[in-house]
Amino acid sequence: MAVGQLSFLVLRVVDHLGLIERQGDAAALADTIKAFDRLHTVTEQHHGRFASSSMEFAMASFERPGDALAACLALWRTLDDATLVETSVALHRGPAVATSIDDRMAYYGRTVARTLELAHELAPRQLALSSAALGDDLGPLARAGVTPELLPAPRLGPSAWCVRLAR
Repeated sequence: MAVGQLSFLVLRVVDHLGLIERQGDAAALADTIKAFDRLHTVTEQHHGRFASSSMEFAMASFERPGDALAACLALWRTLDDATLVETSVALHRGPAVATSIDDRMAYYGRTVARTLELAHELAPRQLALSSAALGDDLGPLARAGVTPELLPAPRLGPSAWCVRLAR
């Protein structure tokens, strides 16, 4: 078991139950896997680790904040595909416990929980980046062609803020 600073990137399929009801189990699963595959590919390209997935969420971890932000913005660009299922994306950074459970890497802690909450609060095609994940430099967002909207994020900490973007 180890504790360290990590960035967590979460992709959430919005209204997953509704997707299953509309498309049926097999088609909904295929569309969900397509979206999760995008996260997996981007994670590998940016030196991250695909951490876990469930029916609704997939999560990746990154040691270096720059890699996490680059992966997040790359993922955000790929999700513009109208053929993909509706998703939301969240990126947050902070301390987390990393351990091995049944020979698989697992993460635990407040940072993981807060990242999942951020993703859950978003509407389809929205992205949330925490101040902890971005740091003080909004330059990467400007270079990616997005205009940040800064919002307070008291659940993340007393002086925390969050950037929310929508397509």
